[in-house]
Amino acid sequence: MRHSRRYMASLIQDSIDNAKSRMVDLSSQIDNTTQSFSLPSYKSGTLLVFLNGIAQRIGEEITESSSTTFSTSFVPTTGSVLHVYYQPL
Repeated sequence: MRHSRRYMASLIQDSIDNAKSRMVDLSSQIDNTTQSFSLPSYKSGTLLVFLNGIAQRIGEEITESSSTTFSTSFVPTTGSVLHVYYQPL
């Protein structure tokens, strides 16, 4: 599913406003080679990923691999900030 960045921004606000949403900082998993990232179990379709504050699109830059992992179409560099919003299972 493809979403525009503007649409994702509205989803972000909805996600933040939703008491069920969680945020995790995955920056510590960035090592200049990793494209697969792990997080606590999440509900499919609720993943919102930001690299250095820029929303990444599901189906474009981001692929949901399982209920605990996703992969990127790029290799984040050390020093980058990776924040993920999601709804836990």
